[in-house]
Amino acid sequence: MIRCIRYTLVTLVVMVLAGCINQVSESDLILNRENLIESGHHAGDQENSETVNQEHEGIDSANDLEGEIKTESGFSEDLVSQENYFDDQAAGQDSVDHPISLLETMKEDKAFGTLDLGQLVMNPGQELGSDLSFNLKVKGISQSLSLYIFDEYGNLLQTLVTEVEPFFHYEDTPLLDLYVHDIQVPGLNPDSDYGFIFYDGELYSKLLTYQTPGDQVDLMVFGDPQGYKLEHYEAFRHNFDIGLNQFPEWDMTVIAGDIVDKGDDLWQWDYFHEALDSRLYERPVLTAIGNHDVINGSNLYKSSFEYPDNGLEALKDRSFYIDLPGGRIGVWDTEKPSLFSQQAEWLKEIMKDQDGFRIVLMHRSVYPVSYNEAYIRNLSQVFEDLEIDLVISGHDHIYSRTTIMDEEIVSVDDGVTYVVTGSSSGSKFYSDLGDERFWKQVVYDKDYPVFTRISIDEKGLSLKAYAIEDQGLILVDSLYKTAD
Repeated sequence: MIRCIRYTLVTLVVMVLAGCINQVSESDLILNRENLIESGHHAGDQENSETVNQEHEGIDSANDLEGEIKTESGFSEDLVSQENYFDDQAAGQDSVDHPISLLETMKEDKAFGTLDLGQLVMNPGQELGSDLSFNLKVKGISQSLSLYIFDEYGNLLQTLVTEVEPFFHYEDTPLLDLYVHDIQVPGLNPDSDYGFIFYDGELYSKLLTYQTPGDQVDLMVFGDPQGYKLEHYEAFRHNFDIGLNQFPEWDMTVIAGDIVDKGDDLWQWDYFHEALDSRLYERPVLTAIGNHDVINGSNLYKSSFEYPDNGLEALKDRSFYIDLPGGRIGVWDTEKPSLFSQQAEWLKEIMKDQDGFRIVLMHRSVYPVSYNEAYIRNLSQVFEDLEIDLVISGHDHIYSRTTIMDEEIVSVDDGVTYVVTGSSSGSKFYSDLGDERFWKQVVYDKDYPVFTRISIDEKGLSLKAYAIEDQGLILVDSLYKTAD
């Protein structure tokens, strides 16, 4: 599908998003190292790894890999060639009333595009495709910001304002002149293009754009970044961009915890934002809280994201759920064992009427190959009782997958599938301890970063895991689970 967008600030601004189809066959996916962004971090062999040109089950690859190539700004440099197309598209469109003077000001004011949004993150709302939220940490802006929301034709749909509070390093220690702004954006339409502009009363931000998913949703899943210096997050960005270059369109980024190495270290959070930058607000980012994220408190983690308030009150922004086209994700907080029983009751309540895929995102792993934590493994009974389809986790720094029911390996359609995501930055790798564990099924135990692509539509769920090895991108695992 060719996706195009025009944002018209009345008749004064015409900005067009280039929509170019980049169809890639499965056989084209194997990449030479010189085509990847140079990293040079790892060494290792490729014995027993499958290359990505292998045939396997899943959503049709031609459709699966269809995408668009965008300019860095997200808008086409060839504005004139697109105008006739959009004039045809706009014919017969009902215009939404809006204050023309405001939009003219946005264009004419030299302050347009000059508002510094600080550390900005886009997060999913309760329903991906209908709701989203923004979290900003900015200096010197203690009053609420206005957020103007436009449709693809430049019509102003609504104006919202941010909630703002001082930024606290620890529970009772505010940092001078730094403020956290949160805002929830409800009422969006699926498969639609939107633009967002923040305004502080004097300065306007640049135009942010987002396209909500339609009937199919594509997730890009990363394991622990867990960096303690900028180089680690630059490596994560490198791996992120390899995934983005190969699969230009995905609807949500998922990180399975341990965003940082030390939860109360401001420098590490700054490195995360500095390195990832626009990648954190071009599409929603969904995270689970990890054990390293709570070292000396979770305040920095909670002040970095804005999630739906539909979980346990004691675990705000740490445990919640979101709905996808075709499923629901419950985010489980593994760092509060004292609340496991309450979380189990909460998970039961939110999953009992769920007809789509039932997915859990958490940090510590139920069936790892390096760690072995019995109190986490005991959660398997909760997941089996609730007929969870997929549990995504991190913590182990090794990619592995297994499907279990009643302590036996079964087919993906007959049990709970557990995927441990491996390392996304390469800052740390663990090893398969080699001991006998009944759940071992698929293990990728090489010191290379891995990312996992999950696609869900009305027919089923496709999962493909890729390792970024020296010679290129290698498919190391794949599965397909049919919808009920």
